Amino acid sequence: MALRPYRSFRWLLAILSTLSPLLSPIAAIAAPPVEGRRETIARTWDLNLEGGLGWNLTRDAPLLGLVRARGGLMWMDTTDFAAPRFYSLGVTATYCGLGSLAFGIQGELLDLSSGVWGQLGAHIDIDAAPGFEASLGWSLFGVEAQLRLEDHGNQAALFLKLRIPIGIIAFSATQ
Repeated sequence: MALRPYRSFRWLLAILSTLSPLLSPIAAIAAPPVEGRRETIARTWDLNLEGGLGWNLTRDAPLLGLVRARGGLMWMDTTDFAAPRFYSLGVTATYCGLGSLAFGIQGELLDLSSGVWGQLGAHIDIDAAPGFEASLGWSLFGVEAQLRLEDHGNQAALFLKLRIPIGIIAFSATQ
């Protein structure tokens, strides 16, 4: 039997389902499903919130914090509707102890059947320092490696993080 990591959110799904009339204008933005070669893809909006604690791997520093919001689009592969895969792409705003506020782009893949997800992203902070991040996790929890390229030396960090996939939860509540 496959794990269903988002079933524990029944209370949140119940609240969101009562709000579904309010979410319908947002759902109207979503394009109708597109028939692919062997799969059906549904598109809708996406929102993801993340937070975490981490360690700077290149410098002696106390614990670092991480806060990120991503908004964008989500595609759902409904080949297996009972266990779909979600693909997300969006813009991010990130703040962590490695540097200044950063803006970027992030992609995500989530397999709902196993609960496993992965993210890749790139950003540039307000001091014009580029950076990259890669995450892997299960359900709401994950690990992120982050690299910032700076003039005075590169920085690397490792974060333990919690993510709240609001877009996926809201989409599930309206189905």
